[in-house]
Amino acid sequence: MFKTTLLNFITSENRAGLLKHGSLTRRCTLKQLYNEELPMLDNGRNYWVLFVKIPMGADFQVYDCRYQALRELIYLSSGQDEREFCIVDKKYAWLLFFRINRPKDMVEIYHAGRPM
Repeated sequence: MFKTTLLNFITSENRAGLLKHGSLTRRCTLKQLYNEELPMLDNGRNYWVLFVKIPMGADFQVYDCRYQALRELIYLSSGQDEREFCIVDKKYAWLLFFRINRPKDMVEIYHAGRPM
């Protein structure tokens, strides 16, 4: 879903630009992210959650979790002014890339792959 190596992805200044056949699909506020966008995920399915350069631990972290845990992990990683993370379908059918700018209360959501 990315046209790059893991190292290039982690160190890139423009990860959204590395999406293979991906595009910006929505801009929203942080409140809309938590109240509208994330709840669209199926509660009964597992997802991959990828965090890059977060303050808690290693530069790159991957979690296999259901919606509730996914939501909590995203909330716990929210201390940075700017952060990026991905939610990936377990069968790699689609990927959502989120770019958050806290001071501007802006979230950009990119989609790659098949429709969800």
